Amino acid sequence: MRLLKKIGLIVGLATAVASTAVIAQSQQFVNILTGGQSGVYYPLGVALSQIYAKAIPNTRATAQVTKASAENLNLLQAGRGELALALGLGIVLLAISLAVNAAVMAVHARAGAVGHA
Repeated sequence: MRLLKKIGLIVGLATAVASTAVIAQSQQFVNILTGGQSGVYYPLGVALSQIYAKAIPNTRATAQVTKASAENLNLLQAGRGELALALGLGIVLLAISLAVNAAVMAVHARAGAVGHA
């Protein structure tokens, strides 16, 4: 019985070590949200993607063509990019939108807590 427990422990540890090695070697993706190919954001995104790909091991960085600031912030908020290029006003509008959403959620949470008390 002890032998079976030892074998099970060894197999379990080997599996954990092997899965950790696979996770450590898995490729990371960095999607840089830019703008149109004829604009300023796209060449910047391409340059950043090349820098990231060289500087960060196991990283595949790409520059994604988008409709620029507004779409970039929407895609970033939706989790479809890791870095977005945008003008300052767009960032301010995103911050306002996130603050309003957080306030509305807080009001709903308080209303739900009061209703269930």
